[in-house]
Amino acid sequence: MPPLRQFGLGFMAGMFIAMGAAASIAFGKGMPNSDPGVSKFAFAAVFPVGLILVVIAGAELITGNFACLIPGFLNRRITLWQLIQNWLIVYAGNFVGSLFFAYFLSFLTDHYIKDPWLAGVQGISEAKVSGGFGAMFLSGIGCNMLVCLAVFMAMAGKTLACKVLVIWFPIQTFV
Repeated sequence: MPPLRQFGLGFMAGMFIAMGAAASIAFGKGMPNSDPGVSKFAFAAVFPVGLILVVIAGAELITGNFACLIPGFLNRRITLWQLIQNWLIVYAGNFVGSLFFAYFLSFLTDHYIKDPWLAGVQGISEAKVSGGFGAMFLSGIGCNMLVCLAVFMAMAGKTLACKVLVIWFPIQTFV
């Protein structure tokens, strides 16, 4: 795939994942007086929308590419340079797409300027930076395993409903 197309599809994926995250925050963090388990379940139940959009739209997400391109490399269908190039371009597209969504569709629109959403975003941010590098790194590996599992299962699915279902539960689990 040409690099510009990789970047564009990566940009879309970054936006889609950000959309899923934003919807999770709006829904799950918007019920501060509910039982913490219910709030966490609601947050996790909405987050998979992002990966569903990625898979159904054919966007390029770096976490899925980490696993999906390895077999092509090992079977000599792509070179090491093509593998690394894809990872770098798609990662850049994901990053820029997520920043685009965060800035233009969250920050400038003031969606999270008031509590309970502001407190929810602050709580998520504090949890991400206070866990220590080792714990966060290992959590990231576990999350990526579940994302890759969801992508592999979705590739095997024949219907839209099957793809949605097999993506939903691994992603809800990691959240």
